[in-house]
Amino acid sequence: MWQMRDIPFQRFDQLYEGPEFADARFAELVPWGRDQTFTGLAHGTPKGEHTPHGWGVLEHHEGFMQACAVWRDGVADGPGMWSSIVEGKEQCGYGAWVQGKRHGYFALVKEGGVYVEDYDMGELKRRIKWRKDKLHLQCARCRMLFVPCANSPEEKLCRFHLSKN
Repeated sequence: MWQMRDIPFQRFDQLYEGPEFADARFAELVPWGRDQTFTGLAHGTPKGEHTPHGWGVLEHHEGFMQACAVWRDGVADGPGMWSSIVEGKEQCGYGAWVQGKRHGYFALVKEGGVYVEDYDMGELKRRIKWRKDKLHLQCARCRMLFVPCANSPEEKLCRFHLSKN
């Protein structure tokens, strides 16, 4: 994962040079959804002339913003971040979307606290109030926090990345 202050995509990444995004072109502040605009890679579909497809940022006029590394035919489908400045509901965070639904771990700041939420295809499974502790390490590959075992390798990796293969 990246830091919340960093943009969640590289505009000129090789991913966007492949055949899936070959017809996508840059669009700036084009309408997408009610009271929303999109800036990023887009292409024409039956959904609209400028359907988000590739990297981009969706903005709502009331202060909601979602940046995602991969949009597929108008649906967020990759790592991203969001923020809301709606008074009383201010929040920001980052995580990943799969077919438009939150999936996996999300880190967010809201309600005056820092949380880690675990989602399974849009369904919130658990919310953990975050506090700094010295028990966890950060995976050298995916940067997920984990508790290392006593017989761990020199390079600290979480259970999903035990080998380099």
